[in-house]
Amino acid sequence: MKRLDLYRLGRGSQQERAVGVDAQVPRSDRGKSGQRGRDRRFRLLEELRERTGGEIVTGDGGALLLVEEHIPLDHRHGTVSLHEAFGAGSERVGTLFPLIRELGQGSVGFRDLLFFDIETTGLSGGAGTYLFLAGFLRTVDDGFHLRQFFMHSLSSERFFLEEIGRELRETPFLVSYNGKSYDYNILRNRYIMAGLPSLEQEPVHLDLLYTSRRLWRGLFPEYTLSTVEERALGLRRFDDIPGWQIPAVYADYLRGREVSGELTRIIFHNRGDVLSLLALLLKQLGLIDSALNAQPGTAEQYDPVALSDILITDMRKEEARTVLSANRESNEVLKRLILMYKRDRQYDHALRHLEELHARQAGLADYLFSCTEAAKIYEHRVGDFETALRYTERMLRRLERAKQFGRIDAGFEQVRHEILHRMKRLQRKLGRLV
Repeated sequence: MKRLDLYRLGRGSQQERAVGVDAQVPRSDRGKSGQRGRDRRFRLLEELRERTGGEIVTGDGGALLLVEEHIPLDHRHGTVSLHEAFGAGSERVGTLFPLIRELGQGSVGFRDLLFFDIETTGLSGGAGTYLFLAGFLRTVDDGFHLRQFFMHSLSSERFFLEEIGRELRETPFLVSYNGKSYDYNILRNRYIMAGLPSLEQEPVHLDLLYTSRRLWRGLFPEYTLSTVEERALGLRRFDDIPGWQIPAVYADYLRGREVSGELTRIIFHNRGDVLSLLALLLKQLGLIDSALNAQPGTAEQYDPVALSDILITDMRKEEARTVLSANRESNEVLKRLILMYKRDRQYDHALRHLEELHARQAGLADYLFSCTEAAKIYEHRVGDFETALRYTERMLRRLERAKQFGRIDAGFEQVRHEILHRMKRLQRKLGRLV
């Protein structure tokens, strides 16, 4: 829907009388046609209430539909059992989000989290974009409680935002998917546009888009929520409404058109998004445990380097080393493991793994890496200049051979210069140069 059309709808809605749903009649709609339009919208809202089992709530001159649902502990979302939120690993949220530790929050579990997703009148964001549906999921004693708020009209926005604000104030941590860049900014803009004060203390935002990109780097074709659902959660939605259709359906609702069926699908779509946030966080935390316990080649798909970085940041260096060791068939992983041993001054382990990398039929870059790092350790840490020189000479021979076959890039001369410089230094230390 064009933003000019939405603006005109908004202008009409803002002129409605603030006395509840039954008396919300735009000035431009007064008379028989206006009465019919008002009746159509309210009838659609009632039909939506019947379809969803929700409740129509009025206040502050506005109206909304509140849909609540209790999600039991034994509920499965894709391949994930939601009862895992009550397991021992559920207190490790800070492993994925170092921000928690930086803020000095200590142990954070699922009871501290509010999962949040919205639907809006536009996909690009900006001041002209309204949010009209917000879903919240929180952990309770016997499962999970879902609350969804649907905005009846644009003139109900103030009441709608006030109700959302109450939800946000109850929990210090907000979990979303791309919400840090999109959802929460839309919400903040709408508070400003509606003349409402900002939240006294904004929640700490934990965005699963970024952890998904890290853990599954290079493994998925894209990182939209639907793709991650399918690849990581084993979830495929059926009869789901495409996201690009959602703004147009709500615009038709504001015009009083018969779209209660499509709106029901949107509410169910939002429900699925919120549940996916919970399942995705559980999946990522479970991935850490399975990566530490699995045998080589049997673990689930993930990026070992990214996971080791996450564990190192969480001060879990030995576990990071375990993850890398279990996946060292990859040259990139082996190189990271070598550098880790070198940083910890465990030079014997570093050299053993360098020999492993050197023995592989590696490409030029990996071969030069193994020789360079071995030469550095033998020269500066072991004091074996002869062996360091032997590795350096291997580099030069491999580089010259690559040049003959045209397998070099623009940095050839710089690399060759560095190798020759190292050779001369080692030869001087060995007394072979005056």
